[in-house]
Amino acid sequence: MAGLVERVTYHNPENGFCVLRTKARGHRDLVTVVGRAAMVGAGEWSTASGE
Repeated sequence: MAGLVERVTYHNPENGFCVLRTKARGHRDLVTVVGRAAMVGAGEWSTASGE
């Protein structure tokens, strides 16, 4: 999945855990992405894979 980060709901700088709301290709509504990222901000392009 790839998309534009609309909002960073949560980010822990110590371990990189984050919860993002992303406007993803092929999805009408925002998609919640949970994972790890060293640094992330609204307006950035992100790609993710997983289950």
